[in-house]
Amino acid sequence: MSLALYIAAVVRCDHRDQAEGIEHRYEYTERLLQGISSKESQGREQITVNKETTTPAKVAGKFQDLDKKRAAGGNADSVLVGYAQLMEEGIVNDNSMLETEAMKSLGDVYLKRGTETRDTRNLTRASSLYNKALARCHNVQGTVAIVHRLLYTAKIRQDIVTRNTKRSARKQRQQAVRRQKDHFSPFSAASGDVINDGIRRLYRQLEKL
Repeated sequence: MSLALYIAAVVRCDHRDQAEGIEHRYEYTERLLQGISSKESQGREQITVNKETTTPAKVAGKFQDLDKKRAAGGNADSVLVGYAQLMEEGIVNDNSMLETEAMKSLGDVYLKRGTETRDTRNLTRASSLYNKALARCHNVQGTVAIVHRLLYTAKIRQDIVTRNTKRSARKQRQQAVRRQKDHFSPFSAASGDVINDGIRRLYRQLEKL
């Protein structure tokens, strides 16, 4: 439940430094859970008779309600917490398939949020989750799907950065034009008019000669 609580805290935190601190705690807890799970799996005997077999269908069943809620536009924060609970369940039970799918789903939520808000921090979170899922994925089809997500996330990020750069350059040009207008002096304009009048009078005198 600890990972789910950290996820809930992150999605409700609007302060960048505090959010980063929570994410560090989340990653540390995740490593601790993985270490505990690994030691337990090494220490216990391999019992295959009574052990429940993990299949894609059983894993998909765990995600069914959350996936429907996400597709229907349900509360994104509660969906994130639900996926985080499934990821924690996968880590504790040494179920790499469940853990991978949960990470991928968490990444999908952050990708959607980053695309809609144009906030690259959400895209960074999505990429981090996809990379972790990729490291734990043991089938070709799943690996290809995650790589596609990583590439798409990188494309969205590049589009946002490019637009922000163009917007910043346009704003700088507009500010430069405003500064030039602010520095325009009516006295300098009047002086220019006086000079032009003097030149015209000189030409008239020359024409009379």
